[in-house]
Amino acid sequence: MLPKKRPRLVAITGSIASGKSEVCKWLENQGYQVYYADIIAHECLQQDFVKKQLYYRFGKNIFSEDGQIDRAKLAKIVFNNPQKLKFLNSVIHPLVRQKMQKIIDQSDKNLLIFEIPLLFEAGLQSAFDLTVNISVNKQVQQKRLQARDDISPEQQKQRMESQMGNDEKNEKADLVIDNNGSWEQLYNELYKLKLIIEALPRKPIDRLSDL
Repeated sequence: MLPKKRPRLVAITGSIASGKSEVCKWLENQGYQVYYADIIAHECLQQDFVKKQLYYRFGKNIFSEDGQIDRAKLAKIVFNNPQKLKFLNSVIHPLVRQKMQKIIDQSDKNLLIFEIPLLFEAGLQSAFDLTVNISVNKQVQQKRLQARDDISPEQQKQRMESQMGNDEKNEKADLVIDNNGSWEQLYNELYKLKLIIEALPRKPIDRLSDL
C-alpha cells in the first residue's frame, strides 16, 4: 500500500489589520479548509500547565473571574514589553506548531490553508508549499486598526511594532496580495490566487513540529 500523500500546504499571513482574515473567510467560502493559528493559540491558553507558567510569569491579574486567561489583559502586558512577549511566544508557539502538524498528519484533504499572523517572525515558512502575504501600507493599516479595535495611537504603534514590517514580509513571501484598494480590486486578486492554489505542486518542506 502506497503511503498517504500529505496535503498541499498554503500559509496566509499579513500585518495586523491587513485583511488576512477576510481573505481566509473568502477562501473558506470557496470550499477550502482553513485553520487559524490564533484560534489554535487560544485553545492552548486553556491548558492548565500553560496557565501555571503564565501565572508565575505575569501574576493573577491576567485571569478573569472564571479562571480563564483574559487575552486583552495579557496583550496589554506583552505588547509593552518585548521580553515578556518573547516569553509568551516561547510557551505558546511550540504547542501551536504541534497542533498544526497533527492537523496536517490526520487530514485526508488534498489542500489545507493556515492563517498565521507571525509566520515569518516564527520562521515557519519552510513548512509550506506556498506563502502569501496580504500587503497594506501603514496609512491603510492604521485607519483599519483604529476602526476595528478603537485603540489609542500609542497602542496602535505598539501592536504594529511588535510584528515584522510589511515590506520585509513582502520580500519573504512567495506571493503578495495587495489590499490597499477596494474590495473589488481585492477579489480580482483572490481569483488569481485561487488559480495558483489549484495548480500548486508539492515541494520538499519541513515539518512544523521540527521547527
